[in-house]
Amino acid sequence: MTIASGNILQTLMSEANTLTLLLTFLAATVVIVVFIFNRIIMRRVRKTTRKTKNTMGIMQHAIDQGNINVVRFQPSIQLVSSLYGNIVPEEGVALDEFYSRLHADDRPSFARFISQLEKKEMWSAEYNCRLQTDEASGEDGWRNMKCQAAVEVDVQPLTIICTMTDETDVMAEQQAERNLTDRYRLIFDQSIVGLAFYDKDGMLLAANQYMRQLLHFTEEQDPFYFGESLFNRPNYRDLLKGRKVEDFYFCSRYVIPERGVNCFAEIRIHPIMDDTGQLLYISLTTRDITEERELYLQGKRNDAEILRANEEIKIYENELKYLLENCQMLGWRLTYGTNEVVLFKELGKSELTMTLQEFIGHFLDENGNPTTKSLHEMRAKFETPTSQLYKMSDLYGSGSLEWYIMNTVPVHDKEGRVNGQFGLIRNVTSLINAQEQLKRETERANDSGRLKSVFMANMTHEIRTPLNSIVGFTDLLPIITSPDDKREMIQVIKNNCDMLLRLINDILEISSMDSKEIKLEPEQVDFSQVFNRIYQGLKERVQNPSVEFLCDNPYDSCPAYLDAQRINQILTNFVTNAVKYTHQGHIKIGYSKQQDGLYIYCEDTGTGIPKEKQGKIFERFVKLNDYVQGTGLGLSICKAITDRSGGQIGVESEGDNQGSKFWVWIPLNTSIQDNE
Repeated sequence: MTIASGNILQTLMSEANTLTLLLTFLAATVVIVVFIFNRIIMRRVRKTTRKTKNTMGIMQHAIDQGNINVVRFQPSIQLVSSLYGNIVPEEGVALDEFYSRLHADDRPSFARFISQLEKKEMWSAEYNCRLQTDEASGEDGWRNMKCQAAVEVDVQPLTIICTMTDETDVMAEQQAERNLTDRYRLIFDQSIVGLAFYDKDGMLLAANQYMRQLLHFTEEQDPFYFGESLFNRPNYRDLLKGRKVEDFYFCSRYVIPERGVNCFAEIRIHPIMDDTGQLLYISLTTRDITEERELYLQGKRNDAEILRANEEIKIYENELKYLLENCQMLGWRLTYGTNEVVLFKELGKSELTMTLQEFIGHFLDENGNPTTKSLHEMRAKFETPTSQLYKMSDLYGSGSLEWYIMNTVPVHDKEGRVNGQFGLIRNVTSLINAQEQLKRETERANDSGRLKSVFMANMTHEIRTPLNSIVGFTDLLPIITSPDDKREMIQVIKNNCDMLLRLINDILEISSMDSKEIKLEPEQVDFSQVFNRIYQGLKERVQNPSVEFLCDNPYDSCPAYLDAQRINQILTNFVTNAVKYTHQGHIKIGYSKQQDGLYIYCEDTGTGIPKEKQGKIFERFVKLNDYVQGTGLGLSICKAITDRSGGQIGVESEGDNQGSKFWVWIPLNTSIQDNE
């Protein structure tokens, strides 16, 4: 019994220990599970917290970057407060005070906007207004705000939350981009060459006014040109075979029968690539050179005509020489026994008779004075058979200077002694004058041909130089992103357009001068005011900081009756030349009244003009320095205007970097002179 009870007790204690261990294990397991679950929950909480912070940070950064303000309107208590931003204080301002900061034109409509939201006629809406803030104002003193408002639901008092985004800078940038685009469009449309842009498939995108006129567009978006690819056009099909677009520059006859286009054109094709070398656009530049080609052909025809004229002149000179040597005008005979000279046209019939001394008295030296040769020397000269040209006074006693050719043949007596001379004497004054005239005309023709050739070459160079700059910088404009670089390129294009316009004006002026159609339109003006305007207009031409541009206007008022535009043209040419040759010092223009006229001058400290070249400076095509840009027409135009006005023009210079002074005198009451 005792043993059995002890066994039972041991068994119970063993089971109790086992249960305790089991309970301990279960408790430990629960603790571990709770700890692990808690760690998982905490990790998720931290991750969610970080994500929330990141999201809030991103939202905060977006609001900061977007220049956004959040404003709370509470119309029932007339309060406007700030939730974010600084356009109103955080503690708020009265609604009327907020309205006072709105632009006067926007206040009524903004009040209606808030009222509609307050009455819940709409739950959300957008509105644009102009508002004064504490930040720097725009150019007109207002900031342009975009408002997005919504009514908070079930909030008392009624609350309207409004985000106000400042778009002043964005709108200013958009306006600047529109202005820049308009300027580019203006340059594009007013170009003096045809410009067209195509997409990568060769479809026309845009063409300027010159191109539309050249290709005879029937409407702004002519379907004939906009509906077909450049790659399929007959004029370009072979050139762009395989759609391989490269830089091409060529001259060709340009024919489009469907639009009646038939001309000679100078064409350039230029691909516009992206950074990876892929084709984006194709630019096409076209210039009608039909008239230029005709001028070139006419120049060649003129050269051929000059050559033919030179050859004919040589033949004519030989014929004249032959006729002069063999045409008898007067026979003459000298007899030693009587020292008498007889001139005759027919044998046995004398025309003139004089002594040998009187005859020798008609001979003149190179200076036109009677010869100092003695009678013996002249007789000895006649005893040798000769044919010689002499300068003589008229044999008939008029005293005029004449040229004679004398043929001398000695006469011998039976013993072989010389007892006289005879021969032919011919008055060749008209022929000599004609020969001199022919020589001058030949030199003039040669000079004319040379000058025309030089002029054509020079004009081709002068015109191509600004054109190449215009075309080159125009091609670069689409790929330049810097506004400063673009403005600089636009200025270069403008300067070259002005340069080309001046060249064309000079050519037109010369054409008018050739046809004697140069016109003056005098009018009553105050030349003092005119001179100030001319000075202000010429300031832009003097861009060298080392050269000072001075003005001498001595009168408050200077009434005059003259063509002010022509005076402007003269001064412009004077200053343009001074700018070319003056690299430091000053350029000064001024005027004064002198002898019922205006003495106008342009003085510079440039290289000066040598004395020997000052006489030719006002002739056409004359350039003192072939390396300086210009046509050599400006000063000749100034002289033509001055002559037509009845005035005078001149230059004063010591040369050797002593500067120059060009001046012109124009009568105050300009009268048109007939120079025909």
